[in-house]
Parts: sequence; structure tokens; C-alpha cells
Amino acid sequence: MGIEAAFFGDNDGSVWIGVNGGAIHLLHPEHLFSQDPLQVMLQSATLGDHNLNLTSNKEVWRWRDAPLDIEFTSLNYDRQRSTVFRYRLVGLEPDWNQTSAHRVHYPAMLPGNYRFEVQALDPDQQRQSTIATLNLSIRPPWWRTRAFYVLLAILSLSLCFWIWDWRERRLIKRQQLLEQLIAQRTSELEAEKIELLAAREALHQQATHDALTDLWNRSAILDILKREMDRAHREGAPLAVVLADIDYFKKINDTLGHLAGDQILRDAAHRMVQNIRPYDFIGRYGGEEFLILLSGLAEGDPSARLTQLHHAISQEPFLYLAESIHVTSSFGVAWINPESIDVEEMIRRADEALYDAKASGRNCIVFYTQPAPSDGNRASFQAEMKQAIDD
Repeated sequence: MGIEAAFFGDNDGSVWIGVNGGAIHLLHPEHLFSQDPLQVMLQSATLGDHNLNLTSNKEVWRWRDAPLDIEFTSLNYDRQRSTVFRYRLVGLEPDWNQTSAHRVHYPAMLPGNYRFEVQALDPDQQRQSTIATLNLSIRPPWWRTRAFYVLLAILSLSLCFWIWDWRERRLIKRQQLLEQLIAQRTSELEAEKIELLAAREALHQQATHDALTDLWNRSAILDILKREMDRAHREGAPLAVVLADIDYFKKINDTLGHLAGDQILRDAAHRMVQNIRPYDFIGRYGGEEFLILLSGLAEGDPSARLTQLHHAISQEPFLYLAESIHVTSSFGVAWINPESIDVEEMIRRADEALYDAKASGRNCIVFYTQPAPSDGNRASFQAEMKQAIDD
């Protein structure tokens, strides 16, 4: 007998139906003509140890680092063994998952908006239920809220501004400190410069001036003489060189003492300085002798300037310790001539004129005259006179 159209009822309630080429085993023949729709229902949902409201449109919870557990079931109890479920948690997983269990578990949930969807499927009858949903919103912790981010941004900007302001104030303070240090150092350098200039001036004063009379010393007045002679030759201008000597100065030292002699030298120098022009020069040549340079004085003119200098010493007495001392002086004068003579020759000529003044009785002005060729013994005579005067 062929198997086609065969029918067999099994003890478990299932039936076997023979078909061409095989047999069909119906586990639940009572469902072949059942028209009950397939249904799914959420039974419970928990977030950690808190139960969620399944009837709410949207459950809102604060983040608590807790798992999500959801239980669901199908209302078609007679199809429980053949029913499977597919589900997904929108916001976490985009694809559907399938399970025959009635429970799903999600570990610690991150903050966000979620929608759980579940649907019952009956593969045997090719049926599926509507989708049951559960909306869930988990608020982020306070340190992940928008307000916190705004506050954090404000604090960050404030911190940046504070750092910038602190840095600016520090730079300004440092700049002010540097300016103070620079000003202080500049002031110190200026003071040092003034001290150096003063010291140099003091050294120059010591090197070029006589300590007793404060006139040009011997080396300085000789340098000035050379310079003035060069200028006079270059410009063709007259220049008078005067050697002035205090008469009987040795006697003053011997009778009144050297302090008196020093006082007279200082006063005599001061008097002569008061009676020369700013562009004339006077220096202490040695002992009681003074070297005076008078530019522009015509040769052989004994009147105003030389007489004024001579009278400055001799007309008014000198005072020392309330004692009046009458002092005279002798002047020897020589003029530069177009001939190219040197400093030593000018000094020699003025010195010869000075000794002529002393030989003439002192307290007078004598001008140097060029000796005639027949005056060959003039030099030896002057030498004898010098020796006699010195003695």
C-alpha cells in the first residue's frame, strides 16, 4: 500500500500525514486551523534594583552604573514551545537579535535615550506578533551634563584668562623690576662716570697744575708755549713770552720763613691771574719764577698790559700774619719773530732779559734785544751776572 494519503495519530497528540515522497509530522494539529493572533507582552523591567514602569511612555532615570534586565512572554500559551522572540535595544544595537528565552540582560548602561523592541515569532505557522516597546532615558551623571560642560567651559576660560592675566601681570612686574634695575644701574653708571670724570679731572689737574699756586705747572706751560708759538707762526700774530721773578725771594724765606714765602707766591699768582685775559696763559716755571704768555702784544710795547701785570705785584703790599710785606718783581720779555725758533730758544731769550732786569736793579721790565755781532762777550758777561745775582 502506498504512503500517500496515510494518516496516523501519535500518543503525544501529534499526527503523521503521508504525502508524495514522504510524511509530514504535525506536532500541534489543533493549531492548523487556529486563527488566534500571536501576541507578546513585557512582564518586567529593572534597572539595577529599581523596577521600571512598563505603562509609561518614557522612563527617565539618573545614571547609576546598573544593568538593565527585561522579561517578556507570549500570550499564546499553546504555542510556547514553537515561539521565539526577536529583540533589539535601539540606541545601543541597530540589528535584531533572536532568542527562545523570555529574558534579556544588558550590563551597565551608559547615559542616553533607548527604546527596547521585542516581537514574538512562530516559524511553523509563519506568524509574528506586533512589537512591544519600552522607552527608557538614562540621564548622564552631573559631571557629564550639558550644564556641567558649560560650567567647565566657563571655568576653563576663566582659568585661561586668569593664567593669561597672571602671566601679563608677572611680565609687567618683571618689566618694571628690570626697568628699576636698569634705572638703578644707569644711575650707578652715571655716578661712576661722574666720579671717573672727577677723578680724571683731578688727575689732570694734578698733572698739569702747580699744587701751591694752582697755576699751570712747568711741563704744562711749556706745552702751551709750543702750541701758542705754532699758532703765532701760522697766523703771523705777535706773541710775548714773559719770565717774572719775585725779587729777593730767598731773603723773604730766610727772614719770614717758607710759609710766608708760599703765601706770597699764592697771592702773587692770584694777582697776575686777575690781570690777564682769558686767552692768555700763566704758569709756575720754577721756584719764584712765573712764565706768562701774552698773545697779540705788539713787540716793544711796555705800556698797558705788561705794566698792569708788573704793578699788580709791586703796588700793593702783601699781608702775612697781620704783617705788611712790600714785594717787587722783575720781568724779562721776549717776542717771537718770523725766524723758526724753538721753545728752548724763547725761554733762553726771556731768561736773558730777566737777568738784565735783575742786573739793572730789579723791580723793572726788560725786553730782550738781539745781540749785535760785535757783542761776542755778551753771553759770558751775562753768565757772570747770573752767578753774581744768584750769590
